Amino acid sequence: MIDDNQTSTQELEAECLEFITKSGLKLTEPRKIILRAALASEGDFDAEELQKLAHEEDKLISLATIYRTLPILLKSGILRKSDSDSEKQHYELNIDAKKSIKLICAEDDSIVELEDDCLWLRLQFLAKQKGFIAKNIDIRIDVERSNGT
Repeated sequence: MIDDNQTSTQELEAECLEFITKSGLKLTEPRKIILRAALASEGDFDAEELQKLAHEEDKLISLATIYRTLPILLKSGILRKSDSDSEKQHYELNIDAKKSIKLICAEDDSIVELEDDCLWLRLQFLAKQKGFIAKNIDIRIDVERSNGT
């Protein structure tokens, strides 16, 4: 039986891999390993701690590769910067982020849930431009049936 945390981690991995591909970036083996290491982390971590986790799978991953990959993981929404009193920047999984897009029909109270990872990523990006990290995105669109359906 797969628990919710494992399912969430698998969903995050799939979203990140899709983000990398759609962004036109190469989906290299080191990036996959670093992503898996980040997803396996418990709590927050810094770049050096992430490298140690990645070294469990590949000892050749350099700290420079970690530093080049971290912005990709941040942009994908998989990671967020954590509040830490340390001098080093710490990161944590953005696993508790919620996303919901619902069409709610006023005529019959039906609800249609939509999935749009591109919209999710765009809204995260817009929030980040304004200096925020999107933790919950909840969009409700009140609709009525068109004459054609």
